[in-house]
Amino acid sequence: MTKKSHTIILAGLDGSGKTTQSKKLIEYLESNKLNCHYVWLRYPFRLIIPFVIFLRLFNLSAYPLTIEKKKRGIKNLENHRTLSKIWKNILYLDLKIDYNKKVKNYLKKNVFVVLDRSIIDTIVDLEMITGSHGNLKNYLSEFLTLLPKNHSIFFLDIPSTLSFERNGDEDHESLSLRRELYLKVCDILQIKKIDGTKSIDDIHMRIISEIDTI
Repeated sequence: MTKKSHTIILAGLDGSGKTTQSKKLIEYLESNKLNCHYVWLRYPFRLIIPFVIFLRLFNLSAYPLTIEKKKRGIKNLENHRTLSKIWKNILYLDLKIDYNKKVKNYLKKNVFVVLDRSIIDTIVDLEMITGSHGNLKNYLSEFLTLLPKNHSIFFLDIPSTLSFERNGDEDHESLSLRRELYLKVCDILQIKKIDGTKSIDDIHMRIISEIDTI
C-alpha cells in the first residue's frame, strides 16, 4: 500500500453500512501505522441555509423527502427548474468549501482520508430532488472536479427493500429509483460495486483487498 495521501470513498443507500465500514477502515489504516482522517461529507450548511429557509416558506424541500414530510404536503424541486439550478450551484460552492477545509488540507499532509458519503451521494440526491434524470452526466462532469486525483470509490450495494427495513424514511419506489441512479453512476465511472448484504467482516476484507493494491 502506498504511503502517499489517498482518499477512500464509500457510497450507497442509507443502511448499506458506510459508516460501519468507514470506522473499520480507520482502524485498519491506523494498525498499519498510516495517518488517516474520517470525514462525513454530506449536506454542508454554510451558504445554503438562507436558501433552505426561503424554500420552506413555499413548502419546498431541497433534500430527499421522508414519508413524514410527504404527509405534511412538502414537495421537492422537480417542477422548479430555476430553483433547482440555484440549489445545485449553491450546493456545489458549499461542497467545495467543505472539501477544501475537511479533505484537501489533510491530503497535503500525506494523510489517508476516508469519506463516509461524498459527492457521489450528493449527485444522486440532486437527481432525486430535481427530477432531471437526463442531467446525470452533466452533474458528474461538474461535481467530480472536486474529487482528489488519488481516490478509490466503493459502492455498497443493497436492495431497496433492505434499505427501507434498516432506515424507513423513504418509500420503496423512491429507494428503488435511487439505487438505479447509483448503479448508473457506477457504470459511467466504473466504480467498484460491493455486495452490502454480506457480513460486516466479508465487506471489510473485500475493501481491504482493493486498497492494499494502491
